[in-house]
Amino acid sequence: MKKPDISHPTRKLLADAISNFYREQQGRGEHCNVEVYLRREKIHYFFAYPADYADTVIIYTDAGSLKRQLQKAAFEVIFAYNEGSGALDLFVRGDKKVRHEMEGIFCRLILKEELPAEEPDANPFELNGLRSRDFDFPTDPEDGIQEVRVKALRLSWSAPALVGSHLRVMHGRSGGTSTS
Repeated sequence: MKKPDISHPTRKLLADAISNFYREQQGRGEHCNVEVYLRREKIHYFFAYPADYADTVIIYTDAGSLKRQLQKAAFEVIFAYNEGSGALDLFVRGDKKVRHEMEGIFCRLILKEELPAEEPDANPFELNGLRSRDFDFPTDPEDGIQEVRVKALRLSWSAPALVGSHLRVMHGRSGGTSTS
């Protein structure tokens, strides 16, 4: 898969891009720092700390008197890129637009490629396989996972002809698959 660029100049570009996004879209993010950590020799964690909105807090001084103090806390945007599989996990507060923008910034700057366009009619999940007892959950042997068991799964959707319909897939000791 793609090797990420974790150089200091690229981290600075990532910090600046995140800062610019939040300043333009939300009026915060004046400063931003990015730290990178490698775990299990293949997962690169990028912790971005943009500045949040300024706030005034009331604190006690060492002398015991109250004092108002302006503070600019940081909030987190966390990217976890698995170099082995090419998977990108993202922790960011916000809606789909914020997530998409953060993914695009990361791909463009760290992976040196553009994020592919989203297909609006694409089905993001294929769940029919879960109806079979023989469904395979591939895992990485180094994770030490010995067994995966889906005990219950409930899926609800809304569509003109299907309002109120539910699909429930049950696997486990009681066995069987049921739909309603």
